[in-house]
Amino acid sequence: NWQYAPTLGYFRSPYDTRSTYSPDRLSIPETRDAAIKEYGKWLASSVEDDALKAAFRQACDVTLSDGFDLKHIYKDQNLEFFVGKGIKPGIARSFVENIRD
Repeated sequence: NWQYAPTLGYFRSPYDTRSTYSPDRLSIPETRDAAIKEYGKWLASSVEDDALKAAFRQACDVTLSDGFDLKHIYKDQNLEFFVGKGIKPGIARSFVENIRD
């Protein structure tokens, strides 16, 4: 089931982990690193399983260690970056797609 992804400008396979979400402008009032840490805490608070909490912390660590901030992640919507760094696809998807929440 290939789908046309207009925000990406190409047809994508069902195995393509990139989001088709088209971001608007994002305003984050905190310092960049603090915003990532708070976002990770918020995501971790949405699950009970300790392994999932750790996976969200790992996504934060990857973001910080590679010098990204939430605006970069929100704009790029690049799940493959996180999956390539060892983040589970579901965690990567939540990390990338829930920023506006």
